[in-house]
Amino acid sequence: MNISTVRAGVLVFYITSGAGAFLGGRAGEAAEQAVLLWMGRGMGALIGFGLVLTGLSELSREDINGELRGRPGEPLWAAVNRLLAWASPPAAGWHFYRGDIWDGLMMLCYPAWLVLLRLESRRRDIEEGSRRVLLPWRLLVYFSLASCALFFSLTMVLPYGGPAFLWDGEAYRLYPLLAMLSIPAIIIGAIGCGGKL
Repeated sequence: MNISTVRAGVLVFYITSGAGAFLGGRAGEAAEQAVLLWMGRGMGALIGFGLVLTGLSELSREDINGELRGRPGEPLWAAVNRLLAWASPPAAGWHFYRGDIWDGLMMLCYPAWLVLLRLESRRRDIEEGSRRVLLPWRLLVYFSLASCALFFSLTMVLPYGGPAFLWDGEAYRLYPLLAMLSIPAIIIGAIGCGGKL
């Protein structure tokens, strides 16, 4: 099996996160458990995401298709890839149902990696002229830009940043949250447009 930089990033993310969860489970106090758990997740995300972004520039179109569909001679990776892609969303839904929001988001990291690969393939096709930019991608960028500007302005103008809502016993402000959620939507839309806005 070829351990490319992109695959190494995915493996580092899951191994480091798992090690943090394992060590946290063996800690005595709840505070120590939480610190070890989040240290593992944070380090895994930081190192893993950095490797994935670095590795994307190294991949050819054939490599990207191989990551998505499985390369010849790598039946194990193709099987694991399909298993994780199809099992992650139901597992995330189960965690969300139980109220474990962060664990649910962790379950969605592998499908998010596959989406990132598809977006990179699309970006290259648009840059080479073999695919055109569709209107929904442009609308996503412009709508996200407008919503980010609107909710950021409302956060600055309204007292205490606007209305609040409760989540897991904590109060959060709605407008700052919506402004922050608009930022990844802008980035995804820009990639989907191949940078041609």
